[in-house]
Amino acid sequence: MSSNNNEMIGIGMGLALVGGALFFAGLVLFAVFSFLACIITVWSLLAWNKPVGIGQWVCEPYEARAFIGGGIGGIIFIPLFVVFCEALFGFQVEQKYWPYIFLAAYDIGSFGLVSIVAESRTEAACQDVSLPAAATRRSPELPPPSKAFDYASWDDEEELGK
Repeated sequence: MSSNNNEMIGIGMGLALVGGALFFAGLVLFAVFSFLACIITVWSLLAWNKPVGIGQWVCEPYEARAFIGGGIGGIIFIPLFVVFCEALFGFQVEQKYWPYIFLAAYDIGSFGLVSIVAESRTEAACQDVSLPAAATRRSPELPPPSKAFDYASWDDEEELGK
């Protein structure tokens, strides 16, 4: 029998199982978001110039352009960030991982920009609706002043005879 029976082995195995489960969940989420990005990209290309609806969902041209533009921005900036991190920290990303980096960058850029656009449109809609009725009425205009105001000059005392 081994005398190396401490509880750290059990904790290590538990952490390995949790880490493996989180890694698998991350892979599934990556696959789901990539699949959704492919579908929404095709939908956005169809809605580039005029709104296209699927059921109750309608893709407006500004949304389509924002989705694809965000994806292209992600494809440009996130790999540049990876190259910057490679140079800064001195590690090398293997060539087989670059397609996954580009796909993840498109997903992050697309869905990130769409969420920002949707949030700003919601805030703008809330600000338009929340005006009180008293603020929408025009206040009566004040009559123009009867005489224009004259500023004093440095020689006022001499003019007045003081």
